[in-house]
Amino acid sequence: MNNIDAEPAADSWMHRLVSHFRETRQRHPTDALAVVFDIDGTIIDTRYLILHTLLGYDLAHGTTMFRSVQVERITVHEAEIGPLLRQLEVPRHRRESIIDYYVQHVWSDDAVLAAHQPYRGVMEVIRWFQLQPQTVIALNTGRPESVRQSTLRALNKLGDEYRVNFSSELLFMNQGEWGEAVAQTKVDALGQLCERGYRVVAAVDNEPENLEAMADADLTNETLFLHASTIYLSARRPTSRLCSGSVYDLTPFVAEAEVQGHVQLVLSEVTRARTLTRCLDSSVHWLAVPVRGDRYGRPEIARAHDPTHQRPEISLRDVLDHAADAGRSVRIDFHTGGSIVDQTIAIVADCDVPDPALWFSGQLHELSEHGIRTLRDRHPTSTISCVADFLAPLVFGALEHALELIEVLREWGIDRFSLSWNQARVRELIGQLERWGVAVDVTGIHNGESMLQAALLLPRSVCGDADTLLPTMRSSARSRSAQRH
Repeated sequence: MNNIDAEPAADSWMHRLVSHFRETRQRHPTDALAVVFDIDGTIIDTRYLILHTLLGYDLAHGTTMFRSVQVERITVHEAEIGPLLRQLEVPRHRRESIIDYYVQHVWSDDAVLAAHQPYRGVMEVIRWFQLQPQTVIALNTGRPESVRQSTLRALNKLGDEYRVNFSSELLFMNQGEWGEAVAQTKVDALGQLCERGYRVVAAVDNEPENLEAMADADLTNETLFLHASTIYLSARRPTSRLCSGSVYDLTPFVAEAEVQGHVQLVLSEVTRARTLTRCLDSSVHWLAVPVRGDRYGRPEIARAHDPTHQRPEISLRDVLDHAADAGRSVRIDFHTGGSIVDQTIAIVADCDVPDPALWFSGQLHELSEHGIRTLRDRHPTSTISCVADFLAPLVFGALEHALELIEVLREWGIDRFSLSWNQARVRELIGQLERWGVAVDVTGIHNGESMLQAALLLPRSVCGDADTLLPTMRSSARSRSAQRH
């Protein structure tokens, strides 16, 4: 059975999960909590495993039957290969040999490692829970014990770029064979978690019969059961404390206070009085103002898409003064360099913003070595960053040169490196730089989902457009308030 529907965001299963988790934490502030996930059809989109195995058959037998099959055409459970072959109109005389090959290879180590693909958003959800105090993610699967190591290798390989890690101690597997007493295996796993001292907040599974069995056995009456309505075999029946969904919507997890508990959140593109007021009314501590030279080379607020150079409605001095009065910190983003750096330093000197509350940023060719050294000399305890997307080809292709360049820039005075969220392999790049002890700033955030995705990687800071992010964060706050009441 297949059911992939987008549920209303305001009452989604992820809203229910977050709300239930927070309520449980409020009732039990010191308890160890566990959120339990099934693997196949819940974390892993098994359609890719099916397709990988069928393509393997083509390769092994010199055929091309599955070469043009798209994953979207696979709408059956991994145990229903026969009906799938009929749907794909595979010649009848071929089906038996294909099924034999499929059964032999679908759960092989090579297939599991090569074809594991997570559902969109699920790794971020898991990461969010793993960052919560006294909270663990447990895996509860019908896979047999014999594939424990390949399962862990594949999942941790997937989870690496999201900073997600799964431990063997919290992986509960079937002690029997494939498909044998799976529902009872799930029930037993929840019991073992309770015996270890965990309070099970929620259990997520794609098979309704597993959820029904776990709900029937739950004597605490506190566990929320969530049906991952992706692809499943058993019939779905109404069950108490159960909600359903198929989209791992990250919106419920966006809360500026929680994000700022792990990273510095920066609201950028503060170019209008209204935006400045909204930033100061929020709980976000850092705001960023773009600065360029006007027609006379004097610093002014740089408004996007303004080729006419009309006079900005607020000045850099306005932003610095209002931020100082509100106890906020300011990042000055230089869009041009040269003498504007020295003139900006003069304006800052007249305002009451302490060094630790100042951050200077820009393109390397705009700041220049002289500008960076001047800023560091005049503001020794401020933050100075440069846009560092140029590091990517060096990090991935010439590590020694990347490290040499980083050390040169640090010697000039750079102490943070800004990376665009939209560039290729950005998660991997962030991870590598941080393993070297390099402080990373993530820029180019234009929606709440991207903000959370970036923040969950725990860079030093995340910078996003104020006019875009503030409504998202306020919407999330209103949703949380409504859930509490």
